[in-house]
Amino acid sequence: MTKRISKGSVVTKRLSTDRFVSGLALVISLLALALSGIDIEETRRANRIGVRPFLSAAFNYDQRGIGWRLTNRGLGPGSMEWFEVLLDGLPVHTWRELATKMGVPTNLGMEFLIPRGTYTADADQPLFWVISQDATVRNIIVNNSGRVRMTYCFCSLQDECWIRRDTDTPSSVDDCESNSRRSIHLHQEPGGAAHNLAAPADQKASLPGR
Repeated sequence: MTKRISKGSVVTKRLSTDRFVSGLALVISLLALALSGIDIEETRRANRIGVRPFLSAAFNYDQRGIGWRLTNRGLGPGSMEWFEVLLDGLPVHTWRELATKMGVPTNLGMEFLIPRGTYTADADQPLFWVISQDATVRNIIVNNSGRVRMTYCFCSLQDECWIRRDTDTPSSVDDCESNSRRSIHLHQEPGGAAHNLAAPADQKASLPGR
């Protein structure tokens, strides 16, 4: 006995098949969209990492001098937003003040940098640098270097920001302004150029005796 399939049954199966194919196509499209979004985010993340700065205020010395240098060992430029210097836990407002309180003769040649502005990758500049080969002077600076703490906040071109203390691992923050611990004020020393830490970054000078 031959079983006859009605026309309505054939139509119903065809509709079910069409719905399944349409549903499968929709699922594939959604998956492709999700994967595309993940790929875009990964690309953005890779781009951010590829241009991150790594600013550092580190104690250093060479045959010419001794002190602190500001470097950028990252892959991209970094913007220094604020910079704090403490000696024995108390704020220091000028490099001359730091030298005096450390017992460093201020008639020596010195180079200093106002740490604010943008620093390109591979930047290496004297931050507070005493030009001397005298062993006594060098010992004074070495013996007092542990009293100095430098804390600073810098950002990348992608508006990622970090706070760093000395050469510790940087801590990520939303922004520098709301996390400001700045204790530095505009200051002009009598008879000398303004060399407060909050002045523009390209303001580089030397104290008398260089």
